[in-house]
Amino acid sequence: MELYWETLKTQWAVRGVCMSKGPGAVERKLRDIFAKEPKGVFTTEVLCRRVYQVKKVQKKHRVAVLRALKRLAIRSMPTLWRRVQKHERDDAWYDYRSFPSRTDDRAFAIERRPRKR
Repeated sequence: MELYWETLKTQWAVRGVCMSKGPGAVERKLRDIFAKEPKGVFTTEVLCRRVYQVKKVQKKHRVAVLRALKRLAIRSMPTLWRRVQKHERDDAWYDYRSFPSRTDDRAFAIERRPRKR
């Protein structure tokens, strides 16, 4: 077992395999989507479909995209906001600089989800 571990450590050292602390693949794709369409308003489902290229969005896709959106708001896009739509499951995500008005149904991306009114 010790020999196996030493071989594995050597392979990692040679290949340079290590985990990055930078943005992940989902976060990079989301950043590109918002960069290409800065005045766009996207629902969570639309973002999931664009990132994962799937027809049916599953819970695992939604969770990963929501997590990446929050990280994106912290790291590189502090103007990312969400809007809660009444009678809708999905939130709308947009760049605050494009739509600067503040209402009760909108919040900064890393804040708690606002209540539907």
